[in-house]
Amino acid sequence: MSLNTLYLRLLALVVVIAPFVWLVLTEDGQRRTDQVLLALIGDPATMDIAFAKLQGAATEQDVRANFPDLTLECADRSSHFGDRSCSARIASFNGPPARYVIVYFRHGKLSAVKALYQPAHRDHALSQLRTELGLPQDQNDDQDSVYVWRTPYGIVLAPRSAAAEDDEPAVVWLSSAYLQTQVESQNR
Repeated sequence: MSLNTLYLRLLALVVVIAPFVWLVLTEDGQRRTDQVLLALIGDPATMDIAFAKLQGAATEQDVRANFPDLTLECADRSSHFGDRSCSARIASFNGPPARYVIVYFRHGKLSAVKALYQPAHRDHALSQLRTELGLPQDQNDDQDSVYVWRTPYGIVLAPRSAAAEDDEPAVVWLSSAYLQTQVESQNR
């Protein structure tokens, strides 16, 4: 049984064009294309964190042991989140394409993690958080607020609306110990 040459040409055209259309026109294809491009032109390291298991008792050595592929650049810098911070360029964070991650320590213990993702993949980042942590606890309709997820060892924050041009699209985890020091400092 032979196929008409027109059918063969149409089939060949579909086989060639369909993957390109998927990569360029669908959200999933664009996300995967961005991940590959980021890995090719930047640091191919990925960072997958289980926020529900992230603990403030972790040290810098624990972070390095759990993420050996990350090229962490650390320095003693006083900031709102701690007295030492480590940063690394990453290709993806829990799935969505990302830019970099900053890990903060206070008195040698993990106090915060800030992961900056690509703005175009905000919905996927939020979807990943909902998959891991469930629905956020803060369900009000204020578009300027943030989503809040409580974990056994802290909270996870993500912007409710798309970031403005000068804002950084980020997911932030704050340890319970950090939150406690903030409450104590406000009560003084």
